[in-house]
Amino acid sequence: MLALGTSAFGQSADSTATAAAPGLAEATSYYAASVGTAAHLYNGTEYIDYSRKYSVLNGNQFFEVNEERPATIIYDSFRYPNIPIRYDVLLDQVVIRQPNSPLLVKLISEKISRFTFLGHTFVRLVGSEQVNPAIQTGFYDLLVEDGDKAQVLAKRLRKVQERSTLKGIEAKFAKADRLFLRKDGNYYPVKSKSSVLSVLADKRKELNRYIQEHHSSFSADAREAAVVELVKYYNTL
Repeated sequence: MLALGTSAFGQSADSTATAAAPGLAEATSYYAASVGTAAHLYNGTEYIDYSRKYSVLNGNQFFEVNEERPATIIYDSFRYPNIPIRYDVLLDQVVIRQPNSPLLVKLISEKISRFTFLGHTFVRLVGSEQVNPAIQTGFYDLLVEDGDKAQVLAKRLRKVQERSTLKGIEAKFAKADRLFLRKDGNYYPVKSKSSVLSVLADKRKELNRYIQEHHSSFSADAREAAVVELVKYYNTL
């Protein structure tokens, strides 16, 4: 059975974030000052940056930036704002640094219900092969949330391509994101205009008109934005 982490769909996408995200230095200082009351937040296992084994690296395994940025995390049902993190997309792991230490730690994923990072809200979904196998357990980027209507989620993924060169092993980290619609409690993978319209068939006529009027493109580079805008429109109907 599919389940959502605590408050995954009950709040606005940025309700757990502060009004204005502080800079990394301020977030690091805040974290270090509050670590006494948040010690269990970083009691996971050590994170080893496996990308260092490559001699040549194109891209990386992290979401958006290969640097720590402040995040707000719901961990063990407690809210921790301004925690500097990196999100390893390949391993689906939230990584933090112990204050005043070079040691990197992987947070325990099962204890994270959501985190807000770089303007994105990630929620943890728990799936099974028996009920709606389209979803695998992990963190999903919540792109559109609208109560009882349709939601759009993205599973941020990476594929690693390796090849031997005179300089050593070269690796290329390529995006391989997948999009999903959530409607009536079910999750549907979407890859094209027709797959989106199939899920939202009750408003197919209106959606087709919107696509034509806005010249929406569902090519690989434009698909995510097109799906988001189309579902936002659907939720107004």
